[in-house]
Amino acid sequence: MSALHLRLSGGIGNQLFQYSAGRSLADKLNCDLKVDLSWFYSKRNLESNISPKRSYCLNHFNNTRFILSSDYPNVIYEKERNYIRHKLQKMFGYPKHIYIEKTFPFYDSSINEVSKGMYLIGEFHSERYFKSNEKKIREDLKFTTPLNDANLELKSQILDVKNSVSIHIRRGDYLKPPFNKKLVTCTMEYYQNAANYISDKVSSSLNFFIFSNDPEWVKKNLNLDYKFTIVDINKEDYGHFDLVLQSLCSHNIIANSTMSWWAAWLNSNPNKIVVTPNKWYNSKRKKNSDIYQDNWIRL
Repeated sequence: MSALHLRLSGGIGNQLFQYSAGRSLADKLNCDLKVDLSWFYSKRNLESNISPKRSYCLNHFNNTRFILSSDYPNVIYEKERNYIRHKLQKMFGYPKHIYIEKTFPFYDSSINEVSKGMYLIGEFHSERYFKSNEKKIREDLKFTTPLNDANLELKSQILDVKNSVSIHIRRGDYLKPPFNKKLVTCTMEYYQNAANYISDKVSSSLNFFIFSNDPEWVKKNLNLDYKFTIVDINKEDYGHFDLVLQSLCSHNIIANSTMSWWAAWLNSNPNKIVVTPNKWYNSKRKKNSDIYQDNWIRL
């Protein structure tokens, strides 16, 4: 049975989008999904001075259905590896067996033309790529890595309160070029307004749990008119623990980040309130991106 091939890249949120799109398409085609991890060993990832080194994360979800493979030809020439061939491919196109998402951050309907044996490259930041396969994807993405003692204690605190709310504050690489030109950094006003919105909708008192890749900045700068706990037990390499803890909260206030997007999506509370920033990208052209869920509140 010929397989569908997928290049995995980026942080945990990006990897979950890519897997969900690739797996759903492979299910539709009734074939195996083979995953290429070569990006994680690339110069772009290992030697970047812009964003932290990213690690392969699907090993924390043992229900995922794919085959790891390293037998891919060098089908894509990255700019930093071979500039001339990279430019030639950009000018004259890629081999026919390679599918590259063309409409990011919107759903690319041409993915329906992909057939077995093809190689997928893209971000796939839309639930539309896997909505029809949601039940299987939720089963695939059950977190299976045991929490360590510190995270187990946080989990108990979150589950012990009636209305827990996660807040994700993304900084770090979002403050540096080129990310700061593409993505906004959410303001303290956004987080206060989001907290007020949930407070107005929920009758009992709220407990906020603050997650950030810059907890020291948050400790100095966060002004929130509610009881809150800053979660500072996980370094960047352990962001998968932050994701699962956020998903256990009753409600979620997310950043314009795929990591907290997935935390909210994986939250199984049927009555959850999810608040998302109204502006995700700096570009006006991308203002109505497919990243948004219809029932999420945009502020």
